[in-house]
Amino acid sequence: MVVGPDIEIQKLARYTDGVGYHWLYHTTTWDELNYLFRERGAKYLLLRNDRVHRLKIGRDRRTFTRTFIAEASDLSGFTVFRRRRPGDPRGEWPLSTPTPKTDTPDDN
Repeated sequence: MVVGPDIEIQKLARYTDGVGYHWLYHTTTWDELNYLFRERGAKYLLLRNDRVHRLKIGRDRRTFTRTFIAEASDLSGFTVFRRRRPGDPRGEWPLSTPTPKTDTPDDN
């Protein structure tokens, strides 16, 4: 199970079998995100590097760094996170890196 930006997750879902996806919006709260991981079985959080500054969950970066750690980064402008396990180092909030603008509107 993967949680990520709505339009990007929709694109990924076309190419994968046996993987569930949940959308992440800029308004998603910590309670909603915790529910997706705890109750719905999400394993990974996919964040678009150039849009992380708009996420509501980013307002509490301390909670983010205690909860998640990067599993893979610099994947076409995305970072993949997973929940921290005992013994893992503290995570880091992803750096917002600009990516070229496209003509396609996107509300993430």
